[in-house]
Amino acid sequence: MPTIQQLIRKGRHDKPGKVATAGLK
Repeated sequence: MPTIQQLIRKGRHDKPGKVATAGLK
């Protein structure tokens, strides 16, 4: 699974909830 930083680099602004959830885990 990609890291949080990688998700941010991809710019998943369309699904911010997914990035936030990954940060909680």
